[in-house]
Amino acid sequence: MSSRSAPVSPATPETPFYPFANAKGLLTVIRDEHLDVQAEAEFLADFEDDDTVDSRSIPPSRRSVDTRSEARSVISQEIWLEDQTSGGASSTFARDAMITGWTCVGDQKAGAYIVYDCAITTKEGNTFHILRRYNDFVRLRHSLMRTLQSNERSYVPKLPPKSPLARYRSVFLDKRRRALQHWFRTVLLHPDIGSSQALRQWVME
Repeated sequence: MSSRSAPVSPATPETPFYPFANAKGLLTVIRDEHLDVQAEAEFLADFEDDDTVDSRSIPPSRRSVDTRSEARSVISQEIWLEDQTSGGASSTFARDAMITGWTCVGDQKAGAYIVYDCAITTKEGNTFHILRRYNDFVRLRHSLMRTLQSNERSYVPKLPPKSPLARYRSVFLDKRRRALQHWFRTVLLHPDIGSSQALRQWVME
């Protein structure tokens, strides 16, 4: 008795896989013309080559700053910026300064802004914190350039540039934090600029 093999059915061609085959919603393609590629590239280039960053700045990290309805300085009433012009070559009141972090105040869709936490250590070893916006640093620089002697103005460096395209990006904000820290340390610890009335008023306001 001869055995017969079962008929072999023809191979079924594989159906291509379409990830959105059963999608019911509307798919919107965002085309390249809506992205300013050149502006993004220039923004990254500006900060990749930034050599004004303080080498002693803390590692990149975002620390939360305690802010509620508004940004307020945290200064102990026991801390005073005394005039030390009679004791020593330097009359600055601070021995160190760092910008330890930043926080966003308000809704980004309704006029939010960034404040930076500036930690200042006095010569007596006391540390206090003040919260300042980028525009506050701009205002301080203008005040210094207006009130300092002509031979002292050259020691006031330029501030890091603005970038409306990336003002809420963490990478941008940390680069700006380090650049502002370098700027702040330069003016605050300078033997002449650090003792100026304009800077003292800015710190204590």
